[in-house]
Amino acid sequence: MRSLVPASSARVKQLVDMAKDRSLFKHRPGSGEKSQLVWLLELASLDEMRAPVVQCLMWLREQRLKHANRAVASISHCAGFVPGVDWRSVENRKGAPVAEHERQWLKDIETAQRTKPYEFEPAVTDPVKPDRHPWDGFAGEMNFTEVSAGIGLFAAAFEAAGMKCAVLIEPVERSLKLAVRNCSLPQATAQGLADVDPVDAPWTHGLVGGPECQPFSSAGLQKAWGDPRSYTMLRTLHLLAVMKPWWAWLENVSAIETVHEGEVWEVIQEIAFLAGYAVRLVQM
Repeated sequence: MRSLVPASSARVKQLVDMAKDRSLFKHRPGSGEKSQLVWLLELASLDEMRAPVVQCLMWLREQRLKHANRAVASISHCAGFVPGVDWRSVENRKGAPVAEHERQWLKDIETAQRTKPYEFEPAVTDPVKPDRHPWDGFAGEMNFTEVSAGIGLFAAAFEAAGMKCAVLIEPVERSLKLAVRNCSLPQATAQGLADVDPVDAPWTHGLVGGPECQPFSSAGLQKAWGDPRSYTMLRTLHLLAVMKPWWAWLENVSAIETVHEGEVWEVIQEIAFLAGYAVRLVQM
């Protein structure tokens, strides 16, 4: 097995530059520069580059968590330059006596802090009857895309909850025909997730899917990212990072949280974080 180059900021930049040179995916006009995450996920479409990309995503997560308390560390460092001052306690923060020529200056500042520059009273409006209950959320019809749709059971469930399936992505034609029958979508063309450039996917409010679970399950030998089938998970997250729907709901085996000592789940969480999403795990 070929050994991996140690992850570092230089290594991340190298992979991003490599992705830019190869131009594996389209660029949406007027969308600005792609994020570092998107470039890495694009490069992960190549089998031989998947392991280095996953390694760098793990490294990015480690660096982020490592420096999460940088502010506290900086304060502690600065405290070393001010002997006798306990930066952890407000009561002990006693500065040096105010110099005579600074007394008026300090008094002016204190006066200014107590002075209200202006007072604002909002205009009074007539009370109106709400057009919806606070718990109803979005008032319009919410739609979604289902990837790795199979026979469309998730699509049917979400439609039963009041949403509308706008896009089905499923490579097996027989399964897709059943998926179309199970939801309100009039028709769909059989295509795999890897055949759809994320830029070409129409935007929908939500993203639903069940990426292949065999790479993470005990029945599938838990090869994780070393299993080619695991790319459906990365490609789904790639679509998420480009499409930027309001929400995503993904299903997989419970072992995905613990396989390879939790590294798989950490990579998924880091991709979601870098894409701007918070992750909520529900085991059933």
